[in-house]
Amino acid sequence: MAGKYRRAKTPAQTAAAAKAREEQLTALQGRLTDHVRAITSGPAWAAWLAAAAKFHSYSFRNTVLIQMQAPDATRVGGYNTWKAVGRQVSKGEKGIAILAPVVRKVEVDVTAQDTSTQTEDRRRIVAFTQAYVFDISQTQGEPLPEPPRPTLLQGQAPDGLWDQLAAQVRAARFELQRGPCGAANGITNYETRTVTVRDDVDDLQATKTLLHELSHALLHDPSFFTGDPTTALCRGDAEVEAESVAYLVAAAQGMSTDDYSFPYIAGWIGRRDPAEVLEATGRRVLATAHTILDGINATDMVAVSSDLARIRERGQVGAERASALLESASAGTIAVSDAQLDELRALLTDAQTFYVEQYPDTWAALYVESRFGLAVANDVSWGFGRAPSEWTALTDHLRGLGYADEALEASGVCLRTRKGTLVDRFRDRFTLPVHDQGGQVVSFVGRRNPTNDERAPKYLNGAQSPLFSKSEHLFGIAGPGLVGLERGARAVLVEGPLDAVAITAGTGGRAVGVASLGTALTDAQADRLTELYARSGQQITVATDPDRAGRAAAERAYFALAGRGQNPKAAALPDGVDPAQLLTDRGELAVVEAVEDGPELARVVIDHRLAERGRVDSVAERVSAARHVAQVLAPLGQDKWEQHIAHIAERVNVAPTTVHAMVVEASVGGGDGQRRLEGHDPREDLDRGQFVPRSAVDIAGEGLSTTFAARRLAPVPGAGRGQVQARPTEPHAVDRGR
Repeated sequence: MAGKYRRAKTPAQTAAAAKAREEQLTALQGRLTDHVRAITSGPAWAAWLAAAAKFHSYSFRNTVLIQMQAPDATRVGGYNTWKAVGRQVSKGEKGIAILAPVVRKVEVDVTAQDTSTQTEDRRRIVAFTQAYVFDISQTQGEPLPEPPRPTLLQGQAPDGLWDQLAAQVRAARFELQRGPCGAANGITNYETRTVTVRDDVDDLQATKTLLHELSHALLHDPSFFTGDPTTALCRGDAEVEAESVAYLVAAAQGMSTDDYSFPYIAGWIGRRDPAEVLEATGRRVLATAHTILDGINATDMVAVSSDLARIRERGQVGAERASALLESASAGTIAVSDAQLDELRALLTDAQTFYVEQYPDTWAALYVESRFGLAVANDVSWGFGRAPSEWTALTDHLRGLGYADEALEASGVCLRTRKGTLVDRFRDRFTLPVHDQGGQVVSFVGRRNPTNDERAPKYLNGAQSPLFSKSEHLFGIAGPGLVGLERGARAVLVEGPLDAVAITAGTGGRAVGVASLGTALTDAQADRLTELYARSGQQITVATDPDRAGRAAAERAYFALAGRGQNPKAAALPDGVDPAQLLTDRGELAVVEAVEDGPELARVVIDHRLAERGRVDSVAERVSAARHVAQVLAPLGQDKWEQHIAHIAERVNVAPTTVHAMVVEASVGGGDGQRRLEGHDPREDLDRGQFVPRSAVDIAGEGLSTTFAARRLAPVPGAGRGQVQARPTEPHAVDRGR
């Protein structure tokens, strides 16, 4: 079969094979970028963009009006809009009534730079009038321009490839099934832990779809689709990643998926620069492609837990979150007695002692010293340790202390291979212990040796166990951190354990760094942070990395904490510098100033949302922007609204009373729907035509705002009818139609 593995005989042959594959995948990724760019710069794409630009978006109430009068409408436009795209409203057709704004020039007083008052003409909405639009079914004429669309593949896949991919799906604790997928080609459902591939397509298409779904199973867990403002963007990037992985692996196995993959990826990239998007996702794509190819080729691939560890070591943050769910489900099926829990606690304490003994005079100690100085590196209260590079160093040590293999495996620090042997989870890593509320070691975080393969992530968490869940525990609340909190120190939420060390050490305990172990802040962790706030009495500060992912994490943390009565602050971190780097480069005073002098996080989230909007010139744009950021204030207490309302009003040139009304509306239940509306990504319109029509009452009752209708009324390029299906009522079911 294509891609058959022949084991290298020598280290040189192994290195040569790895280099050859790396070069092959890199070349394929470059080809992918070139072809997607060619699609998005071609005349068909330009024609579609020109036509799409002539259609308007509609407000929530107009969307409801349209759905009430024409529940089957798919795309609507005014009479002149249809003429502009070469179509004519059919004779005798009755228009769909909507409300159109009446805009007039009004004179307003503005303050010039010299503080003098001047009069300017501004355009203002002064009233609304009735207008009419028509659905495409009520028109006739030239077909609307359409971008290139994916074509279902025909033919056979390499012999045995389906079975090898199916084994990896099962290794990820998903059940694989064939059957109807609605209008989709495949569905990955995290809630039911199933991967479904439609059964009425050729073998080549089915195998390509299975590759796509396996990529989602390894990369993308339900936190990508939680309804926050970044959801649509994350979903688009997830689709690009999954199909890119499918293309690379298929090509490496001798399969051509060009006719499907190139237009599919182009549709999800939309108006963005293909090179920029594919470069941003490239590292995760290549790492996942390597992981799947390793599974296809290996004859002695380790068992499930080791598979997942390798995925994480490839740098797959999404896979790490998915595997946490997987491991949680597995651990939750086993009843553990108090005696067994006591044994696990003792085992982890002995493991910590072992790691600490391996730490002095090694690269790990030198690394910490280079980052934070000798005093921090030698501070035993942190419990710094090192995992040896040998495969079974810890395993052998714990066995020598009398622990049974079942306890070793259940502890989360050892992995069982497919051959039935146990190996260490952490190898050649700097280790930091994770504690529970009582100060007991329950797991570890391992930092990669800086000289090792950069495809491995910087941090590897311990596996889920009866004592540990990374969605519930926080790093940094024991040792120096606990002492600081008891003395009234401020809790500072960061992304990584070294950032937590930097905050606590850099402020001399005046603030305590608390890390969420590489996941988005969960409800359980938010509850714990709220407890820490009650313990210290200090306002919680969020100091996530100042990059795109960090800003998204900060916004999620803001809503989680504000919903629990908190008014968190943001750390004043310089652009591109995380807390650990800040301490390394600029010293303790810089860390103290960043923690103490930061603004309220609500203001930061508001400004970031407005920056993402860009220029807002028209009345509609300014009102839309104001509504978008008004959602930020909904979870805050009313006594904290006014200063932010004044800021929003000034930024978008909307009356403070109008902003106040928007905040009130959001705070009494309209927020989620409006937030989905304002965060709508046009790539979601790939789903057009796949929804069962519902009444306007249903739409309004669900608070979906115009997300539902926008997909139907304003389609953009994509996989075409029948290729993608999204179901908002199934938040854990992702990736409709490959």
